[in-house]
Amino acid sequence: MGSPAAIVQGPSLIGIFLNLILYGAMCVQVFYYYTRYPKDTVWIKLYVALLFVADTLNSAFNMIYDVLVTDWGNAEALAVGNWIFCTDPAMTGIIAGLVQSFFCWRIWVLTRSKIIVAIIGFATVCCTLGGIGSGIAVGIMKQWAILQNGTGILVVWLAGGAIADIGITVVITWHIRRHAVNFKQRQDPLSRLVRLTISNGLMTTLVNVADIIAFVASTGGMHLLFNFPLAKLYTNSAMATLNQRERNRTEQSSTSRTPSAKVFTDGHGNRPVRADGAVTVTVERHEMVDMPKGDEEWELGRDTKQDSF
Repeated sequence: MGSPAAIVQGPSLIGIFLNLILYGAMCVQVFYYYTRYPKDTVWIKLYVALLFVADTLNSAFNMIYDVLVTDWGNAEALAVGNWIFCTDPAMTGIIAGLVQSFFCWRIWVLTRSKIIVAIIGFATVCCTLGGIGSGIAVGIMKQWAILQNGTGILVVWLAGGAIADIGITVVITWHIRRHAVNFKQRQDPLSRLVRLTISNGLMTTLVNVADIIAFVASTGGMHLLFNFPLAKLYTNSAMATLNQRERNRTEQSSTSRTPSAKVFTDGHGNRPVRADGAVTVTVERHEMVDMPKGDEEWELGRDTKQDSF
């Protein structure tokens, strides 16, 4: 059996590097948001600030200063999870809950389905409470060698997050596909795939599932390689969704400036056809806008445009 440094701290170090790289991306996204969207309502601005503070604390707590400096060369200390490590699952569960709640709200606005929101909301609660419980379990057991005894609460945390992420990804992608947003032929397919992957939760789904598999299949710390970057993937996915609105508006305005061809009916009076033979359809575009008093504080306003396929 290898040393605790190789079994546990090695994957942890790689995961922390990924965490800090994604934290840099988060800083850029937060700066971009406050620069581009000064007119957003106060609660959205506070929500972004809360995500950033939680993300910053997560990065600070993930520093393994004690392992690399204080307990350098102490193999016995390396085999124990201290209170600082206990904060990682708890903070990740809280951050996941914040982001998944945001996507639940987004799904409610898009679909108005109480059943879908209830299912994803329940999985979100399991993920958040499971993350906090996992942090407590690590603090009680301490020794890495017996950490597998806490499989139940850790699986609740990771499985709850995976189920919520899968539901969010499927519902939002289905809705976007249904309304033809981000699927216009003129867009680069690779760029479209990246935007969908980050914005709609597919990346967090894949990493969550990989985390579960690594934890159940291995008695070492390989799952930490996936666990440490998880919080940053959640916050970056939420920020990517908020910052995507600027690109959507830019694309919409550039399309509206494009000269339109003459439109005729198809002979049945129910589908317009352009003079060059292309079929023109009406596509809905969704953007977050302020609503007047008396309505919901925030809603996805809808305006229509014509796209040819």
